[in-house]
Amino acid sequence: PENEFSERSLVLANHLVDEFENIGKESKSGYSDGYKVLRDAACPAVIFNYGFFSDPEEEQYLSSESGRQQVANGIAEAVKSSLL
Repeated sequence: PENEFSERSLVLANHLVDEFENIGKESKSGYSDGYKVLRDAACPAVIFNYGFFSDPEEEQYLSSESGRQQVANGIAEAVKSSLL
């Protein structure tokens, strides 16, 4: 069953994927009412997955200041654009 934020959550998930594609990074973002943590959220909610520390390249990127800043900026831009 969908909640009142399902549509906005899906928009946010799509914006997250778009933002990371824009900087040449692959991410996984999704919204599904099948997850209790998302279904019961009192606001738009998504699960966002970017990078794995088990991949040496991704670990280096995520451990760097510039990598963390790019990830933070991508998330911020996705949130802002989903609010418009």
